[in-house]
Amino acid sequence: MKHACWLFVFLLAAGCILLLGRTVSGDLRSTQFLIVGSSRSVLAIERSPSRNIPESRDAFYVWQRNWSIPVCEAVRRAGPDADQFMVLVGEIGFDGTRLRAERMHIDWDALLDAGSPVVLVIRCEVSLSRGLSRGRTGRAAQLIAGVAREHVRAARVQGVTIAGVQIDYDCPTSQLGQYTGLLRSLRSQPPGTVVSITALPCWLKNSEFRRVAQQVSYFVLQVHSLQKPRMLKDPIVLCDTGKLAGYLRDASSVGVPYYLSLPTYGYRVAFDEAGSFAALSAEGPAIWKPGWKVRVAVADPVEMARVVRHVRGRLPKHCLGIVWFRLPVDIDELNWSWSTLKAVMQGREPEVAFRAEVRNPGAGLYELWLANTGETNIRGMVSFDVVCESGAVRAYDILGDFREDEQGSSDRIRISGPAPGLASPVMAAWYRLDPEKSGHGERVVAGDVQVVR
Repeated sequence: MKHACWLFVFLLAAGCILLLGRTVSGDLRSTQFLIVGSSRSVLAIERSPSRNIPESRDAFYVWQRNWSIPVCEAVRRAGPDADQFMVLVGEIGFDGTRLRAERMHIDWDALLDAGSPVVLVIRCEVSLSRGLSRGRTGRAAQLIAGVAREHVRAARVQGVTIAGVQIDYDCPTSQLGQYTGLLRSLRSQPPGTVVSITALPCWLKNSEFRRVAQQVSYFVLQVHSLQKPRMLKDPIVLCDTGKLAGYLRDASSVGVPYYLSLPTYGYRVAFDEAGSFAALSAEGPAIWKPGWKVRVAVADPVEMARVVRHVRGRLPKHCLGIVWFRLPVDIDELNWSWSTLKAVMQGREPEVAFRAEVRNPGAGLYELWLANTGETNIRGMVSFDVVCESGAVRAYDILGDFREDEQGSSDRIRISGPAPGLASPVMAAWYRLDPEKSGHGERVVAGDVQVVR
């Protein structure tokens, strides 16, 4: 809009308007949503043509519903590198007859320790579109505002800075007009904060999306989602980087600030006996039927590092920076490690390195341990040679999923097996040597570890 404008909807019941101004971290338009202290009051929206906003660093989505100790540790660890945390705090859905809201229990102490501003993310299920089609727009806005209000209060009690509210809603493209109506109807937003949304690439060329985008301070362009394969042999794509340049051009043409969201996560994808797609799972246990084949697909850190170099090298117009989905937690099975993400944020390919170590816990007993000393986990095999003092081996065994590849004699063998994870060394073998045949020098020597992709 060429001129600043105000949209006012006055209180329908007694209440006081709370307007608390603050400087918002990150690159945001100066749109503000003001809280009104009445359950019936409706927000006032200020728009300004000014978009002189400082550049952001990296932001991280925290998407866990259960704030376990490892999640809190991950948040604290990431604090110095986080411009913002975008934290899932609630979910809105429609069950066919009524709208419902779920609220997450957040560890505000961990966020306070991390020291970075927090964006409250409220996820809206696709089922919400049915509720909006049935005239429930006002009620949906009330639920969203209510969830946001509760978390703003809780955050302030703990001293956590709230930088905004974000709506994560994969609205059907054909119903973006309803989404515009929902954003216009949002009530009682937290004071002095900005409102943002997530956006899909398929929206960018839709004329209605420009009206959607004009209701918010910025949007987060999510260029990652699983492209479900039909058959076992089909590629599994999480982020089609070949289309990224076009997405960025389209996003920049909208004329509203935006973040680029890149993936760190993965999926397990199951195929039935005929090789057809059957099911998928993310973190957590999965139950597969007998005979199903399972493939694992995780975002490629090498490819994402190239994207980072491209984006950081010449930041597209209106692009504020990168949001990573999602923050790595040490117990994650289908996510990068923190060291991997740190390397990629710098535009570097994470280092791949392993070391085989010989330990001697007792007389004549030697253990072969394998450790990941790099910056990333790999889903591949590694191998290394073991050389023992000639004629001194009395017994030995290869453990777990490791195997003996070459056997000329027990004095010299090659061991191969799955690459261990970061901070998870594994014992691959043990040797018992005759103490009476001890010569000079090291009795057991492990060679360099080779990666066998």
